[in-house]
Amino acid sequence: MDVALDAGLEESAIPELAIDDDPLVELARREGLDALRRAVLALPRRYREVVVLCDLEEVDYADAAEALGCPIGTVRSRLHRARALLLDKLKQDRNAKPAVRSLNPARCFV
Repeated sequence: MDVALDAGLEESAIPELAIDDDPLVELARREGLDALRRAVLALPRRYREVVVLCDLEEVDYADAAEALGCPIGTVRSRLHRARALLLDKLKQDRNAKPAVRSLNPARCFV
């Protein structure tokens, strides 16, 4: 008796295969998030506040300006400066630490 593989199964009941189940990819993603958290925490308070409000909390500029008690132009300029500082910090961290991909492991032949 031949039975079709999908007989009686709904498509939603079939588990999805994780294509990105590579441990190195997950490690790199976690390291990147950790580096970003450290970089945000290292920002001076006035820059960290606008990054958290506008980029992480997705508050619009006008509401962020009201919450911080400053003009909207100040929010924009601080956010621009904060993003530049974050980019510089992340580039420095990346250059200071060798990437996993740059390593050349020795091959064993048995």
